[in-house]
Amino acid sequence: MASKGRRLTVIFLAAVAAWTSCVLHDNFHAFIGSSSGSRCGSDSIARSAYNTILRRDPWVNKRLQSYGKQAIRLETRQAGQESLEVDVKLNAKVAKLRSLGLFEKADELEANILAKRKVAWHLNHPAVGEVWEGYLDHPDLQGGARVDIALVLDQTDPSKAMMSSVAGGFEGPVDVQPDFPISADYPQRLEDMTAYMFMKMNPIWRDFEQAVPSDEDCSRLPLFALRAFFAQVSVDNDVVYPSVEEFDKVCAEPAKGMSREEFVKWVLADDPNYMESAFPKVDTGRRIQISEEDFVLDGDFQEEAPGYIVGFVDFQGNPGGEKGKFILKLAGQNA
Repeated sequence: MASKGRRLTVIFLAAVAAWTSCVLHDNFHAFIGSSSGSRCGSDSIARSAYNTILRRDPWVNKRLQSYGKQAIRLETRQAGQESLEVDVKLNAKVAKLRSLGLFEKADELEANILAKRKVAWHLNHPAVGEVWEGYLDHPDLQGGARVDIALVLDQTDPSKAMMSSVAGGFEGPVDVQPDFPISADYPQRLEDMTAYMFMKMNPIWRDFEQAVPSDEDCSRLPLFALRAFFAQVSVDNDVVYPSVEEFDKVCAEPAKGMSREEFVKWVLADDPNYMESAFPKVDTGRRIQISEEDFVLDGDFQEEAPGYIVGFVDFQGNPGGEKGKFILKLAGQNA
């Protein structure tokens, strides 16, 4: 019997074609966050437009995040930094309380965690001129032996870098593609969370057989995708919300979908903190890909371990999975 998650995927894919033909070639209004200018302070990344967040197979993502936790636990223990596991344990406790049906206690603990939220260490990374050092291993490279790697970001363009390895015997240019960070400062934080959610729930983004949609393509959500979002973040996963009538009332052009601006105005009217509480249920972490002709390093910025990126390695078309992995640490970072 198909799982609820798989049934939801089928529903998404069945509705994609019809929705795509209606809106893909229309011009959407840009979300406020898509045209934000330079900002100062700890959160100084200007977003002239959002880069579409990276896709990853859900099962691969589950394995990668599991491996990431194990790898960081080992790395931090070896460095005498077991205190970094505190937030991981608190988040696990929240999940445990929810599984036991203790939703009020879970919400209270989660609120306390959010209240103590710190600015993400990776907010302004990767940056020009940075040096990252670490290692990778893959069964098709040096017999599966661990080899050193160094990643040196370009002095003017952080999407370009040189990757080299002494033991691996290679050196060359690579492309660096990170997800956009979620700001710590309002109103940019709200715009970032909303843009991320609209991409994550976008039916074209979720259909890996289609080309990656642009930021503009992800600026609206159809009713079925919006309902999937509320089902995912709700205690009742079978909830069907909003109604057709309410959707049509909120949207200026229902056939094109709900815009980001319309969504924000709508949900915040009832609960100003709604996105702050709902976002963790759709957020799967900030991803990064480092790629060239032979390599694709697909990893995550490790929230609980400042300065670390952990992930899997695809070498010459062979995804090594947990047998092909890498760890990078920002040089000079005191994790």
